[in-house]
Amino acid sequence: MIKGVGIDIIEIKRFDNLIKRYGDKFLKRIFTKNEIEYAKKRKNAESFAGMFAAKEAYIKACGTKKLEFNEIEIIHDKNNKPLYKLNFRTDYSLNLSISHNKTSAIAICIID
Repeated sequence: MIKGVGIDIIEIKRFDNLIKRYGDKFLKRIFTKNEIEYAKKRKNAESFAGMFAAKEAYIKACGTKKLEFNEIEIIHDKNNKPLYKLNFRTDYSLNLSISHNKTSAIAICIID
């Protein structure tokens, strides 16, 4: 049974501008060390925007704003499929999908 659905879309250029303006200080407020390392190995802004959208989608699916962004980590399995890694226990499963095009990154989270 589905308990929550969240979706978020981010303009990649906007995220790229934030990274250029605020640098690592900005990134460390939102992302874990592992996420920063992962995204810097790839297309920087696109990966960061996708992971941010995934975090926002999770918060929307839960219906709470009481979480810090760095409490939600986006990891990738051996096939590069994105997964949630939370630093707290839950009694539900999480499903995540992230997609990009040239201008936007979108993520959906389904809690069941």
